[in-house]
Amino acid sequence: MSRLLIIASVDAEADAVCAGLMGTWRPAPPKRLATSAPTSTPPAPARARPIPARDRQLLTAVRFGPYLARRSGDVTVLAAGVGGPAAAAGTATCLALAAGAGDGFDLVVTIGVAGGFPGQADLGDVVVADRIVAADLGAQSPPAFEATDDGDGPPPEVGFLDLAELGLGPAALAPHPGIVTQLAQTMDALGRPVRVGAIASVSTVTGTDARAGELAARYDPLAEAMEGYGAAVAASAFGVPFAEVRAICNPVGRRDRARWDLPGAMSALSAVSVLLAEFADTVDLTGVRPAAPAVATQRRDGPARGGPAAR
Repeated sequence: MSRLLIIASVDAEADAVCAGLMGTWRPAPPKRLATSAPTSTPPAPARARPIPARDRQLLTAVRFGPYLARRSGDVTVLAAGVGGPAAAAGTATCLALAAGAGDGFDLVVTIGVAGGFPGQADLGDVVVADRIVAADLGAQSPPAFEATDDGDGPPPEVGFLDLAELGLGPAALAPHPGIVTQLAQTMDALGRPVRVGAIASVSTVTGTDARAGELAARYDPLAEAMEGYGAAVAASAFGVPFAEVRAICNPVGRRDRARWDLPGAMSALSAVSVLLAEFADTVDLTGVRPAAPAVATQRRDGPARGGPAAR
């Protein structure tokens, strides 16, 4: 049995997770009133009372400094805010205060909806990260060749140097392979496609096909979200293993709300959380340690300049 800290971004995602932890509710069969003799008008049924279909019903409010989380058994859910900084701050606060109280967490799982890269993850799919990439944290830079001073040459193309290429730290963090495998196997019970691969953490959500193509060429990710890398950095600082699970809500590319399926993705999050509760009861974290903080990015054209390939 392990204590899980689930980090979502907004309340709607955390609500979907908590709905799954509380179980599926269904109405009780109507009760018929006893009568001494048959009548031409059937008696009105007794008012149906919702009953729980599962045994995980109670949610307890838990205060971590300025944050209010919800807890069900060994699973605590926090809506930490949107983006990497908010996720890192919320994760670090919860880990520090829980450890100080002698009731520390064993695993941090970032969860929420995400965009899926075309051909990699479709609407309704669930993605389990084996790499969490800081996809737009770095520096823009022209290539090695420059335009000629006389103006006859082509203008310099803008390139990108990630954290590893700048020598400023890891551009990607990898969850422990054992956790990834156990999570993926647990998610197989969803009855929907479960993908394992890289999730790109961005500060600005992609809104054009050109930007989607750049990220796909640079990192070969399955999905794009915002909080995973920040939460993973915080977990690593405390020596706590981490993971990321996402439900695909929309295709990455030109921003078009008509192509989104937010209700379907939220429903998937509820289903995922049911399995995460079971995962907390069965996961084996023996010998699991956070990934070494020197994982470089993997490009389609070979290893990144910052170090060996991540895969």
